[in-house]
Amino acid sequence: MPRHAHTFVPQLTRLRRPTERLSRFYFRWAVLCAAHAIGFNTSRRVARWLAGFLYDHIPMVREQVYRPIKAGFGDTLSETGLEHLARTCVEHSLYGFLETEFIDRSIRPRTWRRHVRVIGVEPLIAAVRAGRGVVVAGVDLGNNDVGMTVAAHASGGRIAIIVTPVQSAVHQRWMAGLVRRRLAALYPRRGALAESRRALEQGRVLFVIANPPDPSGRGVATSFLGRTMPYYPTAAVLAARTCSPLAVITSVRLDEPFQFELRVRDWVEPPPEASLKWVHETTRRVLCCLESAVREHPEQYLWFRQPTAPHDREDAQPAAGST
Repeated sequence: MPRHAHTFVPQLTRLRRPTERLSRFYFRWAVLCAAHAIGFNTSRRVARWLAGFLYDHIPMVREQVYRPIKAGFGDTLSETGLEHLARTCVEHSLYGFLETEFIDRSIRPRTWRRHVRVIGVEPLIAAVRAGRGVVVAGVDLGNNDVGMTVAAHASGGRIAIIVTPVQSAVHQRWMAGLVRRRLAALYPRRGALAESRRALEQGRVLFVIANPPDPSGRGVATSFLGRTMPYYPTAAVLAARTCSPLAVITSVRLDEPFQFELRVRDWVEPPPEASLKWVHETTRRVLCCLESAVREHPEQYLWFRQPTAPHDREDAQPAAGST
C-alpha cells in the first residue's frame, strides 16, 4: 500500500462538563462494548426501538427531522406519510453509527464483496489503473463510511477524504484506523484545496461530501431538496483545476442488514481549461443527481443536517421591507 505522508486524524469533540465526559465514557465502554457482545443484528433491533423512543418522547428530535422533510417534499406527502418518513429517518441515522462501529468486522480485503454490491464503477477503476485522480462527490445518504472503506481496500489505499476536523468517538476511531492502516489520507476542510489538488495529481480518489451550503453566500446558487441556496463548488473546482474526472457516487443500505449498494450515478470529464461557467453548471448537475438519489431513498438521508431556512420555522417573521 502507498505510504501516506499526510497523517492528519480528526480530534474528538471536546466535552467540558463532567457529565458529558462521563456520558461519552459510558457510551464507549458500555454501550458500544455491549453492541459488539450481542452482535450487529440484535444491536440493530435495539437501535430501531431506541429511534422510536427518541422520536416519540423528545420533541427536538422530531422537529429536527420533520421540518426539513416537510420543506423538501412539500404537499407531495400526506401528514401520515411525513410522520412515517421522519420516524424511519431517525432509525437510519442510528443504523449509520452502528454500521460504522462494525465496519472493521465486515469490510475487509477478502470479505467486502459479501456485503457491498458495486454498480457502474468501471470508469473509476479504469481511471485509477491509469494513474488518474478522481473526484468523488457524495451526500449524507446511506453510509458513506462503508463506501469509502470499500474504495480504500479495492484501490490499495489510494483514497483521500476531506473531513470535518472534529468528530464523534465512533467516526474518529474509524478514521484513525484508516490512517493507521495506510488506507486513506485525510484532509481537514479548512485549507484542504491545495492538499486535495496534490492528492489528485498523485492519482488518488478524493471524496468530497457535496451538500453543505456556503454560509458566506458566495457559492453556486442551486435548488436542492426544496431550497435554493449557495453551495460550495469544491468538487467541480478540483476537477477543473486538475483535469480529473468527477464521479457522483452513493452508498445506500439495502433491505438486508449490513448489505449495501455502491453506485456511480454520474461521470463527468472536465474539458481542457474548464471555465467558471463549467464549474457552476457541473455543481448544479452534481447536486441534481444527488437530489434524485435522496428522493429514491429519502429515509436514508440525514435530514437533520439540512439547514433550516427562515421560512421553515414556525416563529419566523418577515424581514423588514418584505411583502
